[in-house]
Parts: sequence; C-alpha cells; structure tokens
Amino acid sequence: MRHGMKVAALVLTLMLVVGSLGAAEPQPGKPPRRPQRGSLIWRVFSSLEEPERQELMKLQRRNPEEFRARMLELAEKQREEWQRGIDRQKQLIAAYRKSSDAVEREQFKRQLEGLVREEYMRILKDNRRMLAEMERRVGRLRRELAEREKGAAPAIEARLNSLLTGESTPELPPLPPPEQEGEGKPEPPPQGAPRPPEL
Repeated sequence: MRHGMKVAALVLTLMLVVGSLGAAEPQPGKPPRRPQRGSLIWRVFSSLEEPERQELMKLQRRNPEEFRARMLELAEKQREEWQRGIDRQKQLIAAYRKSSDAVEREQFKRQLEGLVREEYMRILKDNRRMLAEMERRVGRLRRELAEREKGAAPAIEARLNSLLTGESTPELPPLPPPEQEGEGKPEPPPQGAPRPPEL
C-alpha cells in the first residue's frame, strides 16, 4: 500500500511540475493528450468553463493544428486582458500618488481595491477549478489503487513466477537482460500504474 501511495504522490507531483509550451501530435489509435500543468496551454485551458474545455478537447481530436492555434489565440487574449488590468492599476496608483485631495485619493484607492479584489477572486476561482480537477484525479487514483490492492495476491504470484522462470507475463513488463540490471537504473513503474497526463 505504501508503494501505491508513493506512486500516487509522485504522479501528482509530476502533474504539477511537468510543463510544455505546445500540444503534441496525437498518435494513431490513442486519445489526444491533455495539456500539462504549468504550461501556457494548461493555464489557458484550466481557466475556461467546462463546456468550452470539452469543445476544445473535441477540436484537439479532430484537428491538432487548429487546436494549437485556438489555444495560442486564447492565451494572447488572456495576456492582453491581464496587461490592460496592470496598466489600469498603474494609472490609478499614479493618480493616487499625484493627488493631494483626500476625497479624490479615496476614490482612486477604492477603484484600485476593486481591481485588486477582482483579480484575486479570479485567481481563487482558477485555484478552485484546478483543485476540483486534482480531486477528481485523486479519486480515480484511489479507485485504481483499491483495484490493485484487491488483485495483489495474483499479481505477486505472477511476478514471483516471472522472476523465478525468467519469462515475462502478459500483465507484467518484460524483464531486462541481465547485463542491464543493476543499481543506478530506475525501476520501471508497476504495470497499470497511473501515469501523468500527456500533452
């Protein structure tokens, strides 16, 4: 069970760390990959409402190039909106500092507070959406872990037989040749272990 929890923790860490700047071409016979956390596309993708996200996933399956173009267009739009907000904040700060009228300064301060609050609440909303996605994935990982725990005895027996006979089993990865075995090489993830989402 500890190993499964470590794998789940590692997968969640990888999902947070790994990033990419573009979408990869889908391989034939495989579903399109989801955007990576931390990447430009993931930030844009995660900020969208669910119906638009679903439409974009369909577009990614149909036309990866158009998907990439659409995501870059959305990213540029978000960047421009963010820059307008920053520019407006700078204007209000400059006007506040320039003014000597207490009433006028209070008006600038309230306007700036509204902008700061709006941005902060938008970030909270994005964080809630990302948390909900992570909780959904954690739930899936827990279900997978429970299934793996139920099938532990046959899997252990199959692995033991594989190690003793030198033959691989269909549900286990093939054993490396003896000259490749040794310390310093990472062990492959267990068969069926969850992998981070791919782009």
